[in-house]
Amino acid sequence: MNNCTEAILLGGGSGSRLKPFTLFTSKHLLPIDNVPMVLYPLKNLQLIGVKKVFLIINEEHKNQWKKLINFYMFEMEIILVIQEKALGIPDAINHCKDYISEENFIVALGDNLIIATNFLNNFKNIESKQRLTICGFNVLNPKEFGVAKFDDKNNLTEVVEKPSKPPSKIAIAGFYRFPSNAFDYINNLEYSNRGELEIADLINIYIKKDLCDLVSVSSSPSDYWIDTGTQDAMVKATNFVRDLKRNTGFDIAQFKENKN
Repeated sequence: MNNCTEAILLGGGSGSRLKPFTLFTSKHLLPIDNVPMVLYPLKNLQLIGVKKVFLIINEEHKNQWKKLINFYMFEMEIILVIQEKALGIPDAINHCKDYISEENFIVALGDNLIIATNFLNNFKNIESKQRLTICGFNVLNPKEFGVAKFDDKNNLTEVVEKPSKPPSKIAIAGFYRFPSNAFDYINNLEYSNRGELEIADLINIYIKKDLCDLVSVSSSPSDYWIDTGTQDAMVKATNFVRDLKRNTGFDIAQFKENKN
């Protein structure tokens, strides 16, 4: 049974695709339906048993994040970690190397909305402590994402970042389970042409060592993932959540106001 109770949640970055809104706030504080988008990955972390979240943010939005944390009642301890400059997902992870105390930890992107019960259950029940676990969703536009590449026996061989000729339609979503040796591998990564440490490069280290498991999530009404980093995606995600709430009566991100 999963004993992974620590997570790193990425809430920094410039949010350039969501300007002008991100000129005055973090994109992760923008709404999907009636709550900030970051509450969706927070809810998923809560559902799989995470108790402590290290939330990566920009210094300029620190007061806004404090207000958010004080306004909602969370069932997890949330610790703010400042990333001075957005230098890629592995760099953000590395900001928490002195805080993570367990053998494994979850990494979630604050602008990824995932609603997939079977997927979360798979993550919750992972037992291996030495392997990386990633997840993949079928998408129509794989050129926009990191994409899984397979050999002729359907074994995962590589994650290719935003390929012009995608080797599959399986996009890697922003929800990972890393062993603690990830910090050692991050220290040996090289910066890409865009001046960042790339998550695909980190994942590929584990793939080459045969230490990476891909949880492939089937396309069904109950398995939903969308990167909400654009205005169009935010509208699509909001419409999906509203339809789901109308059909089920379940408020996906219902949190109580903290009145203390």
